[in-house]
Amino acid sequence: MVPAFVNQLLTYVEVPGAVSACITLAILGFGLLFKFARWLRRKSRHRDNLLRLACGTSFERFDELLGSPLVSRSTDSGRVVRIYRSPYSYVFATSPGKDDSVDAFSITIRRKRVNLRVKEMTNMQLRCTLMKTRFTDLGNDFSGLRYVIGANRFGYAECYYFGNPGSYQQYVLAFNDAGAGRLPDPFGQDSFANGDLRKLDNDPLSQDLPEWFEGFRASFAPNTFAVIASNSAPAAILSSIGFSVGVDRLDVAHVPD
Repeated sequence: MVPAFVNQLLTYVEVPGAVSACITLAILGFGLLFKFARWLRRKSRHRDNLLRLACGTSFERFDELLGSPLVSRSTDSGRVVRIYRSPYSYVFATSPGKDDSVDAFSITIRRKRVNLRVKEMTNMQLRCTLMKTRFTDLGNDFSGLRYVIGANRFGYAECYYFGNPGSYQQYVLAFNDAGAGRLPDPFGQDSFANGDLRKLDNDPLSQDLPEWFEGFRASFAPNTFAVIASNSAPAAILSSIGFSVGVDRLDVAHVPD
C-alpha cells in the first residue's frame, strides 16, 4: 500500500525526484529522532546525578557530578556558597568553611517538563515529585513554614523532619522564583514564618495560619527541594536576603545561558 503523500509526489514530479524527496524526508526524520533521543539521555543523566547529591560530601564531589560552579563565594561569616547551573536546574550548595563538607544543598527546577522524584533522597519519607505534587498532597506534618512577599518577589517553603527514619536531616520543599512553575497570586500581603523556618534575626513575626492557607497550598507545586544536615540549621539554606530557599534569583538572572 503506497502512502498518499508518495502518490502526490509522483503526480507532480518525476519518479527520481520523488525518491530523492522521500530519502531527504527520511534523513530529516532520523536526524530529529536522534536529537530527541540524545536530549532524553542528557536529561536522564542529569537527573541521576542530582539524585547522587548528599550532605557530608565535598565540593569536589559536587563538581564531579555537576561541572564547574557558576558562582563561588564566601560570606562575611566564612560560609562558602556555590551555585551550579544546567539547562534543567540550579543547585545551591553551602558549607561552614572552605575545608568543610557540604552541610546543606538545594535543587531548583528550571524547566516545566523536568520532574524530579525526591523520595529516595529523603530515605523514602517524602513522596513528592517536583513540579507535579501540590503542597496539599504532602499533608500537614511540616515542622515549619515560610511565606515571604516583596514588591516583586515571592517565596514559600515548608520544612519536614522525620528523626531517625529521615537520617536526622531536615528537608525543605519550596517555591523559588528563580525556577519554573506557575507563580500564584499572593493570597496575603503580610509575610510570616514559624517553626523550624523562623531562624533568621530579621524574620517576620510568626502568626497563626490564615484562613486562606489551605487554598493557597493547593494552588501550586514546589519547584525546589533542599536537604539540611543534622548538624546544621535551616538558615544555612536560605538566601542572604531571605526570599529564597537555595539559589537567589538576583544571583543568576543577569548571567546568560
